[in-house]
Amino acid sequence: LPVETAKEIAKIDSEEVEIEYSDNYIKFKFDSETIISRLIEGKYPNWKQIMPSDYKTKVTANKRELKDALKRAKIVASDNNVVKVKADEKLEVIANADEGQAHEVLDANIEGEKKKINFDVGYLLDVIKVLENDEIEIRLIDKLNPLMVVENNLRYLVMPVREG
Repeated sequence: LPVETAKEIAKIDSEEVEIEYSDNYIKFKFDSETIISRLIEGKYPNWKQIMPSDYKTKVTANKRELKDALKRAKIVASDNNVVKVKADEKLEVIANADEGQAHEVLDANIEGEKKKINFDVGYLLDVIKVLENDEIEIRLIDKLNPLMVVENNLRYLVMPVREG
């Protein structure tokens, strides 16, 4: 289902919907309107293969503090957008560039092994924008696996960037 169609459906205030579909099209019939959309061709990836089922480290931190630290680090990392998060006794946000360095230490509850991971800070900020809770839970496996942000039943993956 195309993203734009999903956005339009989300705007409709109706308690009932009738859905009809074929191989190429889907139709949503509401009380006051009907939406017909072409379906995206191709096979949907097996999400169970990429969704981590276990983790080595769980970090719980204040969402606003982390978001602010990431935004500041993004300024320094402007060329490549790569930021390192280090989970040790505290949560560290680190960005290095020819022009300077950003290094912030945040209070966080860290359970499990010490970890560090590089990632594109823009992607994590995109996830943080849609979170509703004041606390953020991040699960880490290692520097080659995605970090996972968990909120209620939702899971968000941010793929790592290899050190170069």
